[in-house]
Amino acid sequence: MSNQPAPYLSEATRASPKSKFAKSELIQVRISAQDKKAFSDLAERMCLSSSKLLRALLVEAVSDGPALVGQQAQAIHDAVRELTALGRNLNQIAKAANQGRLLVDPIVVGELDSVLEHIMDLKRAIAVIVATAKRRKQRLVENDLIA
Repeated sequence: MSNQPAPYLSEATRASPKSKFAKSELIQVRISAQDKKAFSDLAERMCLSSSKLLRALLVEAVSDGPALVGQQAQAIHDAVRELTALGRNLNQIAKAANQGRLLVDPIVVGELDSVLEHIMDLKRAIAVIVATAKRRKQRLVENDLIA
């Protein structure tokens, strides 16, 4: 896995310690014991620390896009890697076809249909992740927690 930051994470999420987005500020808030337990349970179900979940929700609430963390971020990262590999394969096929080294026969067409179906599956998976994040934000708006 690369040490490069994922392109779909916000600047604040991928900031280095010396950047202007470094996590240097502290927010303290009082909540009920039931809310704290519910929040802790949610963080545990998402395999995140409470701090990471709260930061993600905060970033999502104040930005236009979803804050992808944990399994969602990994799913997007994996999908991007798969799409990159598929694109590379398609480029090789196009180059071979353009050079006359590839005859378009039923096997090639079947393989291309398979690639297209895989791309559509990835597109649907990404759409589900983004829609889930948008619904989270919409609930915040509907409950007047954000503008």
